[in-house]
Amino acid sequence: MVVVGAARFISARDPPRTPRDLSAHRCIGFRNAGGTLSLWSFEKGGRAETVKVSPSVVVNDGDALVGAACARMGLAYVLEDLVALALSDGRLVEVLADWCPPFSGYHAFYSSRRQPTVAFTLFLECLQQEARTKTNG
Repeated sequence: MVVVGAARFISARDPPRTPRDLSAHRCIGFRNAGGTLSLWSFEKGGRAETVKVSPSVVVNDGDALVGAACARMGLAYVLEDLVALALSDGRLVEVLADWCPPFSGYHAFYSSRRQPTVAFTLFLECLQQEARTKTNG
């Protein structure tokens, strides 16, 4: 997870230095499938901190979240994969990077390998292929 904002949005104010500083910034909230607003979780030096922001805008779609951040509507807490292109081309800038530990990757847990369905076997093969693709560049 990363906290990002449009470069022009960030340059117009002091960027947050700690998660608590987010209360002084406009933030974009994400409403998850359960209907609740996602909390923003951080970690630094072994200390975890969770922040419940008061968003000025709320979305329920990852693309809308990225679009709102690019449109200078506030700071967004989003999966790094979703904003990789916008970060690389400079549309978005990361803040609080030292509070956002790297993502260790996706994991699949399943209770038994006995007689898996064809669909499940294909799903696992897709995950494994994706992992190999990312590892090999």
